Amino acid sequence: NNTATPSNGLNGLPRLSPSGGILFWRSGLYDPATPANTPTNADSALYLGTPGNPQLLAREGDLVPFLTAGERWGDLQFAPTTHFVNSSGAVVFQNSLRLASPVTSANDTMLVYGPAGALQLVVREGSTWPGAANQETVGPVGSQVQLAEAGFVLHGVNLLAGSGIVPVTTANDRALAIWSNGFDSVIAREGQPAPGLPAGVVFSDASSTVVFYGTSSCSLDQNGNAVFRARLAGGGTQAGVDDDAVFVGNAAVTTLVFRRNDAAPGLAAGVRIGAI
Repeated sequence: NNTATPSNGLNGLPRLSPSGGILFWRSGLYDPATPANTPTNADSALYLGTPGNPQLLAREGDLVPFLTAGERWGDLQFAPTTHFVNSSGAVVFQNSLRLASPVTSANDTMLVYGPAGALQLVVREGSTWPGAANQETVGPVGSQVQLAEAGFVLHGVNLLAGSGIVPVTTANDRALAIWSNGFDSVIAREGQPAPGLPAGVVFSDASSTVVFYGTSSCSLDQNGNAVFRARLAGGGTQAGVDDDAVFVGNAAVTTLVFRRNDAAPGLAAGVRIGAI
């Protein structure tokens, strides 16, 4: 603990792997003998390891090893919706970079995956999204993510309106993707036809003010299959009646599970599925 600055020390919400006893946590840093060694722009760090054998993942102010333009880690945070560790010792986390050239507020957030000593970029704000061929630019990296044992990373994508060969609009600027081995695969994108539903029904956030594709409510299995909730519009969809559905998807196919206002399985005739 740091008595000079009580907000420092062990903090955040530590993570434990499903097996193997691997810990993932954040700590504040302080050198009471030489405070200059831990200035405010270098006083946080992420650690990974088993009890008694911690490894430094990243320290605020250090160069990011997988970036090449001198970018440095910003203040390292820890949150239950963005930081996970699996049984092989791989982690996923969202973090910001230090705001200093060439980093600006337009490219300072990113999603990172990997074990200690071999972290790699999943997606970065301001970069060209690897999940599509339209050269769209990634907007701010979302604050929700999921990690599977086999290394699949489920995450939301925000795209900048106006970017891309075919310009992105507010009607198609959000997506859900699964990243694996350096490539993003689209599961569902706003504006696309919703599988298993009548012609004209598309994924859309038009009927809701909540974040489209809230990945904190998703589940992701070891084979890269995700279950997710999506808002719908078009094709006769009625707001508050049948504009919500649940799907299961992977890199190859997305399938409807059920839709609001469908007949409720196993119940009396006339009983329908309500709000999801």
